[in-house]
Amino acid sequence: IVEGPTHYMVKVELPGVPLADLFLAVDGGNIILRGEKLPPRFDTEPARTHLSERGYGRFERVIAINAPVNTHKAEATYQDGVLRITFPKVDNRRGGEVRIPVSEG
Repeated sequence: IVEGPTHYMVKVELPGVPLADLFLAVDGGNIILRGEKLPPRFDTEPARTHLSERGYGRFERVIAINAPVNTHKAEATYQDGVLRITFPKVDNRRGGEVRIPVSEG
């Protein structure tokens, strides 16, 4: 989480996770991120993994913002396996889950 003069920015590296498999929301002061990374496959034959340095499967991450932000004006982009979320700063914040759409690019 990086703080600028008017915004907070959160960057999350998610290599190999398709945009269609990401769920992003804010609930109160927490960012909720869910998704699934599928293991590599061969097109026509079964594959056996001999060495893997990356994890696969479903994941969920909750990141605490701990700062007053405007969750209704949050913006998110996903490019080259990096999710970037920006939140404008505000004086006060209200609770309740807010879904954040993620655009490519």
